[in-house]
Amino acid sequence: MKARNGLRLYVGTHDGVSTLTNSEGAEPWRQSAKKGLDHAAARFAASESLKGRAYLAAYEAGVWRTDDGGQTWTALESYPSPYAHSVAVHPTDADFIYIGSEPATVFRSEDGGQHW
Repeated sequence: MKARNGLRLYVGTHDGVSTLTNSEGAEPWRQSAKKGLDHAAARFAASESLKGRAYLAAYEAGVWRTDDGGQTWTALESYPSPYAHSVAVHPTDADFIYIGSEPATVFRSEDGGQHW
């Protein structure tokens, strides 16, 4: 995703998530502090309409959201399942998201994850 003054990559690992940023043409990339999770980070979806907002589907750790480009992550406690495998965010409405879960279920929120 394109950050304000460069590029931003969200990186998920087995034990957490961090963000890599790079000013255009600058080296090296900078890594944020890692946010530890109980289980692997599965998928990310960055908002095209609200810069800095992204969602994370973490396999057995639910759904997380950042509003500051990955500096901090907040668990969406209202998400009704511990399982989250995939995530999609609407291209023009950062509050409208879909989460793919198991058993084969799709959850939808129209308010940024407050209600499902």
